[in-house]
Amino acid sequence: MRVFNRRQFLTSSALATGACMLPYTNITAGEALAKRILVVIELSGGNDGLNSIVPYTNDAYYQLRPNIAIPPNRLLKMDDSWGFNPGMLGFERLWHSGDLAIVHGAGYDNPSFSHFTSMAYWHTAAPNSGNEFGWMGRLADSMFPVPQPNLLLNISSTQSLAVKSKLHTPVVFDDPDRFQRSAFKQQQSLLNRKNLATGDSDGSNTNREFLAKVFSIE
Repeated sequence: MRVFNRRQFLTSSALATGACMLPYTNITAGEALAKRILVVIELSGGNDGLNSIVPYTNDAYYQLRPNIAIPPNRLLKMDDSWGFNPGMLGFERLWHSGDLAIVHGAGYDNPSFSHFTSMAYWHTAAPNSGNEFGWMGRLADSMFPVPQPNLLLNISSTQSLAVKSKLHTPVVFDDPDRFQRSAFKQQQSLLNRKNLATGDSDGSNTNREFLAKVFSIE
């Protein structure tokens, strides 16, 4: 198994790092759907959209960005109006092969200028109001009204609001090797006797093995 961090995954695939997963299991629509997995990639950070997908025919872009605008001759042209940042070669290949779509100006009316409030709106898909549960959590509740194990997987050090569900408990982890019970030294012998520290009675750890398969990228 090879475990990738965010930078390694971005470098190798030019896509992103896995943040949330929603395995589609036991779907009544057919056995084929039962093997599908929805992978949602969330990149939290300060991406400069105008210098990622550059409107190189728009004079205002160059007038308002005299020091950081990217000249047309450096861009990876998409069409007669837009161009990729020169560092986005992998995205350019996906674009020209028809495997990439771009949505311009994604946002909502009357935007909040609070970073944290805006993040809550994105995670709940409820702008200017918010919601107790995330959009992926509500999707899971709608598709699977009966709780199922391992339905929502959140690969991160903390749980995203997006996967908060009324019916399902997300599995949240960033390293399958750390997915085990820990204790103070005085308690360790008790855990070992109960096979809680090592896993199952035969010495294996099926939970950790499952997470290792989810987290691996072949």
